[in-house]
Amino acid sequence: MSPATESPAAAVVALCRTIGSTPETVNHAELMLYQHCYEGRGAASALYFDGETYSYDQIAEASARCAMWLQNLGIQLGDRVILSMPDSGTLAVTYFGVVASGAIAIVLDPRLAIEETFYVAQLCEARLAIIHDKLVGRLVGLRSLPGMKAVIGAGLTWAGGSELATAMAAVQRPDYVVRRNSTGHAYGLLSSGSTGRPKLIVHRHQDILHGYFGFARQVLGLTAADRVISAAKMTTGYGLGCSLLMPFAQGASAALVSEPPGSEVISTTIQEYGCTLLFAQPRFLADAISTPRLADRLRSLRLVITGGEPLGTALSNSWARFCPVELLDSYGNTEVGFLYISNRPNKARPNSVGKPIQGVSVEIVDQSGKPVLPGQLGQLRVRGPMVIDAYWNDRARTEQSFQDGWFVTSDMFSLDRDGYYYIHGRSDHMIKLGCGDWVNPNELEMVLLQHPSVRECAVVGAPDSDGLTVLKAFVVPEGRRPPSQALAIELGKTIKDYWPLQEYKRIHTVEFSSALPKTIAGKLDRGQLRPQSMTEFSYRC
Repeated sequence: MSPATESPAAAVVALCRTIGSTPETVNHAELMLYQHCYEGRGAASALYFDGETYSYDQIAEASARCAMWLQNLGIQLGDRVILSMPDSGTLAVTYFGVVASGAIAIVLDPRLAIEETFYVAQLCEARLAIIHDKLVGRLVGLRSLPGMKAVIGAGLTWAGGSELATAMAAVQRPDYVVRRNSTGHAYGLLSSGSTGRPKLIVHRHQDILHGYFGFARQVLGLTAADRVISAAKMTTGYGLGCSLLMPFAQGASAALVSEPPGSEVISTTIQEYGCTLLFAQPRFLADAISTPRLADRLRSLRLVITGGEPLGTALSNSWARFCPVELLDSYGNTEVGFLYISNRPNKARPNSVGKPIQGVSVEIVDQSGKPVLPGQLGQLRVRGPMVIDAYWNDRARTEQSFQDGWFVTSDMFSLDRDGYYYIHGRSDHMIKLGCGDWVNPNELEMVLLQHPSVRECAVVGAPDSDGLTVLKAFVVPEGRRPPSQALAIELGKTIKDYWPLQEYKRIHTVEFSSALPKTIAGKLDRGQLRPQSMTEFSYRC
C-alpha cells in the first residue's frame, strides 16, 4: 500500500512499531528527532536560524542534554514546564528536551500579557518556566507560585551567555533516552480565541502523528527534501505543527524567524535557504502582495498553504498575479492539533477550504445537532484520534464544546454537493439586527473581498447616531485606488446587489484604514473594532 492510500491510523501503528512502541506508549521526541540519528541521518540539516544551520545530531544532543538537566532538577513525569520565548533554536531544543523527559511542554507566546501568563501557570500548576532573557524581569514573580521550582532565563540559542546555557553545559554527555508519563500528554497550547480567559489545550504524543500522515504526507507530499517556513508562530497549533513537528517527522528541515512575521523578513529567509513550503495566514499574503519586489524571492517555493482565516477571491486572484506558486487554503483547530480540511494540489476550489483529510470525521449540524443538507449553513464538528476530549481544568467549557465524542467548533460552515467545505465565520461573531435578523459578518466580508479595490475588510455591528445597531465595514483598499466616498458607495452597492431581497444586509458606514488590528496569533482582532458587545445596543423592530 502506498503512503498516499494507507490510512493514517495504520501508518501511525507501523511507524511506532519501528521503535518497539505503540501509539499509546510512544514518545514523539524519539520518532521525530532521535530516530533520525539512530538510522544514520543525523548529519542532515534540521533547522536554519539566525544565519546558522543545525543538524539533527546537534538538535538531538542539545535536547537530550536538556532532558537530563530537567531530570536532575527534579522535574517528574507529567510535570508541566512553561516555555515562553520567540521561535528560535532554543525553543526547538527545549521543546524536545521537555517532551523526551516525559514532562509536558506548555508553549506560550512571549507577547502574552503578564496576568495571562500567571493565569496559565496557575491553571496547569507549572513546575518550571524557561523564559526568554528579555522577559525574566517582568515574569520573575512566577517563582512565588506554589510548586514552581525555578524561572530560568534563556537566549535564542542554547550555547553560551544565558542561565539555561550554563545549566545545560554542566550536564555530562547524555544518552538519547525518552520517558512517557501515564496520561500520554506531551504538549499544551492556548486557544487563540478573542473572548474570555484562554483555554489550555493539551495534546498526547500520538496526536501529531495522525495529523502528519493525514495532512503533511497525503495532502502536501512532504519529503525529506522540503525546507519549510511558517509565518504562524510555534505558540499556535498551526505554527508548531508546520515549523517543527511536521518537518521533523519526515526528516525535512525548517527555517525559524524570531522576529514578528512580516513579509520582508519571511521572504528574505525563503530566498536565503531555498524554502519549498510556506505556511501563512491570508493577512500575511495581503501584506506581501503590497510589496511587488518580494515576488522574486519566492521562486523556490512549490506550495503556499494558508489557514487561520478565510481566503477571499480577490486575495486569491491577487496572489495569482503576484506569484505563480499554487495557493492551498486549509482549516484546522488547536483542539485537533493541525489542519484537517484542505484543498489539494491542482484540485483547489475557489472560496473553499477543501475536503477533510483521512482519519477524521467531519459534520455540519444545525442547532439540534442534526446534519444539514448541502448548501445549508451549520456549525462544524469533528472527531478523530488526534482530537482532545477536554480542556485542561475547565469543566464548564469542556461540556460546552465536547459532546458525544465530537469537538463542536465555533465556526459556521456549508458543504457543496462535491464534498467541498466553505467557512462562513464564527458563530459567536454573529450580529443581531432588528428583531431576530442575524447577520454573519464573514458572509459580507467574503463578498467585499471579491471587489478589486478591497485588500482586507472586516464587518462589525456598531451603533448609529440613535444608538441602534447597524453594519459597519472597515476596509483596507488596494493601493491602486485611494479611499473615497464614491468607493464607499460602490462597496455598499456591492452588498445590496448580492442580497437584493435581504434588506437588513446593508452596509451603513464604511471606514477606510491602512491596516486592521490583529491578535498575537495573527488573526483579525474584532474586539478592537467593536468596543461594545451587541447586547449593549438597542434594536428597532
